[in-house]
Amino acid sequence: MKLNERVAIITEENISRLSHLYGEIDIDDLSRIVNNHLKVAIDEIEEDYMWKERGNLDIIQMNTNIVLTDKEGKAIDVKVPEPEYMCEIFGKI
Repeated sequence: MKLNERVAIITEENISRLSHLYGEIDIDDLSRIVNNHLKVAIDEIEEDYMWKERGNLDIIQMNTNIVLTDKEGKAIDVKVPEPEYMCEIFGKI
């Protein structure tokens, strides 16, 4: 039996919450909802994996060669923060 032909058990709590969000749903509605949410989750996992595989852990790319000046033309020193949140997304490095 193929994996997509197997039965998945959905908890009472999740069915109740889905019914609250979408109203009365039948098995076709449930399949559509679950598969749409699963597709989004898989897309996000693949995107995270792609970033990690490329060795590029900075999701936000910044051009740090920008020079800011004041009214007199003097350069303003700008501190660039280190991305502290990346370890939380990809695990400890």
